[in-house]
Amino acid sequence: MRVLLNTGSTLGQGQCIKGYSKLSERYLGETAVCFINWVDYHELGEPERVEVKTKYGVVVLRAKKDNRMLQGQVFVPRGLWANQLIGGETGDYGNPRYKGLEAVLQPTDEQVHDISEILKELRK
Repeated sequence: MRVLLNTGSTLGQGQCIKGYSKLSERYLGETAVCFINWVDYHELGEPERVEVKTKYGVVVLRAKKDNRMLQGQVFVPRGLWANQLIGGETGDYGNPRYKGLEAVLQPTDEQVHDISEILKELRK
């Protein structure tokens, strides 16, 4: 399914940064998630996990139905998982493109990687 990817901060993600380690299970739970419109979520078969792919990278995230999301758009909280998707291009703006990136979303049985697994892959 083709979608627009938006990233940003959430209250839960912010609380984790202030009071918990980025290596904690709580941080993983708050940031390794993809919020999906309820219609899109149903069309995907109500998956437990989804693979999100952009031209910059691909990650597996927990799927979460969210009635606040617009159909055709998904939201991934700021963190290492979102960073794999947004790339480093800044154009003339000086910041990566955090909103409105084209992405492909599909259900998967793969597991969500924790930070140590992602960092091992990046070192290769």
